[in-house]
Amino acid sequence: MERVSNEELTPIQILQRRLRCMQVAQLVRQGRVPSGGSNTLKFYLDSLREYLDKHKLFDYYHGFLCVHVVMRVFQMCILSNFNALGPQTFSDLEPDKDDASNSLVKLTSICIKKSLHPELYKDALGYHKSTTGTTIFQNGGGFTLEDAESMLDWLWKERKAFMVICAEIKMRGWTALFFGLWGLLRESVRAYENCKRIRHLLMRYALCATSEECNVIADMMVVMEQEFRIVGAECQFEVPPLDREDGQNILDTFKDYLVPTKSIIFPFELIYNASLHTRPEEVSSLLITIMDHTWKTLEYERPDWKEKYCDSFYYGARIITSLNDAITHFSYGCIKNKHASIDAYFGVINRINFLELIGRLCLIMVIQSKDNFIIPKYYAEAFYYNMNRLMASFSRAADNNEYVEAPGLQETWDKLLRFIDLHWLVIGKAFEFQRQTSLRRRCMNPRCPNPDMIGGAQEAVHWDRGLPGSHSAQCIPVELQG
Repeated sequence: MERVSNEELTPIQILQRRLRCMQVAQLVRQGRVPSGGSNTLKFYLDSLREYLDKHKLFDYYHGFLCVHVVMRVFQMCILSNFNALGPQTFSDLEPDKDDASNSLVKLTSICIKKSLHPELYKDALGYHKSTTGTTIFQNGGGFTLEDAESMLDWLWKERKAFMVICAEIKMRGWTALFFGLWGLLRESVRAYENCKRIRHLLMRYALCATSEECNVIADMMVVMEQEFRIVGAECQFEVPPLDREDGQNILDTFKDYLVPTKSIIFPFELIYNASLHTRPEEVSSLLITIMDHTWKTLEYERPDWKEKYCDSFYYGARIITSLNDAITHFSYGCIKNKHASIDAYFGVINRINFLELIGRLCLIMVIQSKDNFIIPKYYAEAFYYNMNRLMASFSRAADNNEYVEAPGLQETWDKLLRFIDLHWLVIGKAFEFQRQTSLRRRCMNPRCPNPDMIGGAQEAVHWDRGLPGSHSAQCIPVELQG
């Protein structure tokens, strides 16, 4: 989110901004988070508990402000544990312009991203376990397992209001709060249920988070899914929107932020589920919108081509995985939703854009930088596995649902596999493959009239952006400089 100038704020908003800025500056000058007699976390948590006896979490500004300060303390504690606080940390901080949100989010996101491994997160959180219980952030006064369970329960009950706040206020930094909650709750007796809740709230927040936080959210979700298997058919549709209004808020927020940017992760599962329960008749158009956005993401200009292609691959591959999970799981709550889902997918699978998307992802998989493929073997294997499952799922859906008509489906897949074969020599159980150097310039666009043009003027027309008839914007050349 861009900075908002004082001219756009009311006097009370300017005062709040200056107070927050002074709070940040004070903590930075100290180089640590105050604790002991001024137990920051305990004070605001106790204030929240007293407030929640009479009100809902976000009914009044008091509740929001308490959560905001707790989140700020989490950010400061993480930075303190990384020895990242000092006089120069926010050297450009100005009380009348910014409350350090940008600086805090950027620095904290870097620290969290480094700490997602199971052996590292405890250091980032100042994790301490004793006979009396587990605590994090002792440098901020201490945050216990019971505190974490309470905070998650409060946020979970108000996840509808949380969605509205994320969309309208655009307050940044929630990733630090969820990282702290996850660090404690991942070892609780209700770890599986708690992590599913945190993941769901992260998906809501991802719809309007900054690019720095979106990347961290994506990494956190991957680690959660690997550790607790909270993805796939067993939980895909366990958390529908609270009501139609909530579902519509999710979809509206998604559409507002659906633009090609550096951020390449959005929670497809949440969006699809909200659409299915809120507007099942629009599921097909939603999928087409997502497909179009995927293409914009692939074509977004970025200075680092390797980073761009890797991000695009992970973005597109996650969509394919989500498609597979959704089509293989038919517990949609009612037969109407089941029919809407399957019909929508068959409508999308026969679109040329879907075929081209898969072709583009397959092409990215065989791009090399120096001596290695830019996509690690693990992710390439996972993509290939999900592609096979997706094709098998569509086949079963067509066999088991006579109302489904999928003209040209086999032809579509045959065409796709033909393009894959152009670039892969071997696709075996070990998924070991290598580039066919003689086919360096084959085009993965199924609409290309001649994907195997060799040399001379024809190749120039094919790839040169400046020549008439070129469709290089829709094709990625395999031969890239590493």
